[in-house]
Amino acid sequence: MQANKIFSDLFQTPGGNEEQFFSRSFLVFMRVIEEKKFSAAARRLQLTQSSVSQTITGLERSLGVDLFNRESRPPQPTKEALALYEALKESELGIRQILTNIQYENFVKPAVRIGMIESVGKEVAAGLCKQLQKDLGIVSLTSEPSGTLMKQLQDEILDVAILAGEENHEDVNKYFLAYDPWYLIFPKEFNLPQDSLSFEKLRFCGLPFIYHSKETADGGLLNEFFRKHNMYFPKVFEIQSNAFVYDLVSAGLGWSVSHMLGLLSHEKNALRAFPVSDDLKPRKIYFCVRKNFDTRISNLVLNCVRSLTNKFTVTEHIYEKSSRVSLSSSEHPLTPPPVPIW
Repeated sequence: MQANKIFSDLFQTPGGNEEQFFSRSFLVFMRVIEEKKFSAAARRLQLTQSSVSQTITGLERSLGVDLFNRESRPPQPTKEALALYEALKESELGIRQILTNIQYENFVKPAVRIGMIESVGKEVAAGLCKQLQKDLGIVSLTSEPSGTLMKQLQDEILDVAILAGEENHEDVNKYFLAYDPWYLIFPKEFNLPQDSLSFEKLRFCGLPFIYHSKETADGGLLNEFFRKHNMYFPKVFEIQSNAFVYDLVSAGLGWSVSHMLGLLSHEKNALRAFPVSDDLKPRKIYFCVRKNFDTRISNLVLNCVRSLTNKFTVTEHIYEKSSRVSLSSSEHPLTPPPVPIW
């Protein structure tokens, strides 16, 4: 294929649903490499698998080289394909940066798409938007579970996200923000056991345990903790929303476990909350950003988030002090969590 033909293909007018800097054939090629399967790339691009296959075949014909070894299942990229992908990826990053520079130089404020888990959003969303409106154009904000946010970062639906959990992805940078400690929560009028609040003894407290949905990050962490310690509570309720968990506990329908950030945004007089033992490790909150997103914008958002979260402190009415309360079967004395928590 002639060099000028390749160049003209590279910078054709974009189309489709994705932000594009390359022709359709090169975009399809990049997504096949990233998704590792033709079918997965087709779903991401909202195309048929046959359309993806035909596009790759046409690109191979134009370039005069095989890009995939079709004797393997799924087809594996050749060394030429990997070299082409790295060159296209580098070009894409460069183009993004040039366009961002142009926007700044011409006083066109860039946009940012931010996602965050609900418990963080209730504490920082308003303040974050207030700070960012000075320097950015459109600020798009959404709230989803952590797993959904990470997937949206991978699919370039979001630029940055604040989430919990240890999931990683090669196209996403993660920056640790905070430990978010866990609390036992009970109805306000519930008569607590007189000796301790160990998980083992709470099995016989007279109230059912309210489970967090296993589809959420919280539910996954709690289920793993119970499995590891061979604990089981009869399942009566399994709730996806933290707010619904608080409502059920407040109504006297059971007891549960929550984290600090969730309690900060809940009506404090409706619950009794006690810190959990060190056996249940605090969840970690991360600031995540796509690796191909503009560093100046991501650093701006990160600094704003940190300025807001550094102001968080644990207030006295969040937890109760009592010499009779034990945090675990090892009878640790109850102590308040660190101040601040971030």
